[in-house]
Amino acid sequence: MISGLTRGRGELAHTDSGWTWTVDVRDLEAAASFCMAHAMDGMRPVAPDSLKRAWNHLIERTVHEHARA
Repeated sequence: MISGLTRGRGELAHTDSGWTWTVDVRDLEAAASFCMAHAMDGMRPVAPDSLKRAWNHLIERTVHEHARA
């Protein structure tokens, strides 16, 4: 499953706490959306802070839109 997600891009490292995928991104919002799409598989952004902020903003926006419905 991991190789299907990464498609050979970036670097994968396995530790006791799980897999870490390091990849360069140009669009933080797209990267946050990608993480969100795979969150049920355990994918979470851990760095850089700008990606984590984009992730949190996406969650906040989603919760806000859900509360309005």
